[in-house]
Amino acid sequence: MDVLSDVLSRLRLKGSIFLHAEFQAPWGMDIPKGHMAILHIITVGSCWLKKPGHDPAIRLSCGDLVLFPRGDAHRLLHNIQGAATPAAKILSSVTPLNDGPLQFGGKGKLTRFLCGEFEYDWSTDHPLLKSLPDMIHIKGSDSQEFLWLTNASHLLQNEADSKRLGSSAILDRLAEVIFSQILGVYIQTTPLEKGFLAALKDGTLLKALKLIHGKSAYKWTIAELAKECGTSRSGLASRFKKSVGETPINYLTHWRIQKSQDSLKNSRNSTAQIAEEAGYQSESAFSIAFKKITGKGPGQFRRDMQVAF
Repeated sequence: MDVLSDVLSRLRLKGSIFLHAEFQAPWGMDIPKGHMAILHIITVGSCWLKKPGHDPAIRLSCGDLVLFPRGDAHRLLHNIQGAATPAAKILSSVTPLNDGPLQFGGKGKLTRFLCGEFEYDWSTDHPLLKSLPDMIHIKGSDSQEFLWLTNASHLLQNEADSKRLGSSAILDRLAEVIFSQILGVYIQTTPLEKGFLAALKDGTLLKALKLIHGKSAYKWTIAELAKECGTSRSGLASRFKKSVGETPINYLTHWRIQKSQDSLKNSRNSTAQIAEEAGYQSESAFSIAFKKITGKGPGQFRRDMQVAF
């Protein structure tokens, strides 16, 4: 069970490549704070990255990837002291990806890059969202260590250059794969003491999460989880709560309800069927748990979703 992919799927991660750019110095682009995650992949040349209130600026070189999982404001600049044009003004002239890269700036040194954006359901109360960092920077010089990520980036670049019919859909799916891979690199290479991402690099906690995600309908007890993970009940409960922010059983309950919300939104199954799929022995027990977490019963939740869409 790939826990990270399972969670991202439940968060309805949806990505798209919105800019294929060829900028020539002098140029600068000011990207405001937004509700979507933003990705930049430098494919030719280099530039500077500046974040408001953060020093020093970061040099981005060919092959570098930088992800802003929370959509933080930032600037891309050909020169560290250069001026920046609002992204909205630049993008007002953007052409479809199949028509080639957007050209902007002067007649100086060339920088080519791809920009992607990702939305996920912030209303889903999952601890992954709380543990996302402000920024992840992966250097192209580390390409040998993360060759699979580099290959995915090259595929993205080649597809953007191809101008083939249907390439936009391929680009979007590749972008989502790269998003997941970047989080994987961050987990692998960053010292993390707490948070959901930290739990994914802790062997014991990861095993517990795999059991919960793999058999979420099973009536797990802390004793059974601890036995499967080769640790004590108190040890597992303490480590899990320190990293994830709740006990394993509470996490299981929340995960069941989150899966049930998806079923209520996207299936025609009855509440009784969804309750059984989630691991509840009765519809009433399911309704009580659902309302405790979401603030409304499953029937009202489904009606509200139907009105919303």
